[in-house]
Amino acid sequence: MYKRISTLVVIGFSVLLALSLGTDLFLYQKLQQRVDAATAETLLLNRTRIPLREAQIDYMVMAQQVSDLLLDPTPGAVFDEKKWRRQQARENASAHIGTALAATQNMELEEILGKLVEHNRQVILPLGDEIFWLAITDLDVAKSIYWRKYLPAQAENMVLVNEAIRLSSNELISFNEKANEAAAEGQFVSHFAMILFACLGLGIAIFVGLAVTRLIRLTEKAA
Repeated sequence: MYKRISTLVVIGFSVLLALSLGTDLFLYQKLQQRVDAATAETLLLNRTRIPLREAQIDYMVMAQQVSDLLLDPTPGAVFDEKKWRRQQARENASAHIGTALAATQNMELEEILGKLVEHNRQVILPLGDEIFWLAITDLDVAKSIYWRKYLPAQAENMVLVNEAIRLSSNELISFNEKANEAAAEGQFVSHFAMILFACLGLGIAIFVGLAVTRLIRLTEKAA
């Protein structure tokens, strides 16, 4: 009788221990998923979304220099400064887009960024160069090109940038959702495990109590 009770108690506690270890492993995996999601989100934020925001500002600076030029196209130090600022913004935008392209693994975002690069290379930059040259020789033609071609091209450029930022933001939302799902699953399992362990522990305690009581009665009867 003693041996049977001892065996059942050992089995019961062994089951509790196995469940405890399994639950700990599961919760650790969920915690690691949250950590991985947070790490990926941080990398995406630093290497994709922030550079795209910076590129958006760079494109606005480029457009601002072109529009300012038409207000005062007189050659001189101010004219040269506008050209220099436009060139710097152009180089910065190219670097920021390159950073985002290298970081993202989103095919749709890569496609949008590719279109953005080509649009700037084939449309925005040539039109800006033409306006800068014509502003000195024929201001009226330069203004005409600005209103008819440059502004619509700049608007299209900003649409592409905004779409790229939207896609990047959607990735951030996806990472957040994965982290939240992992946290919710971990909490559910944690609460379920606590209830299960409490029920099993109570069951073992009741079983042991009944077994000991019966053993005492049998011993008393035998005496």
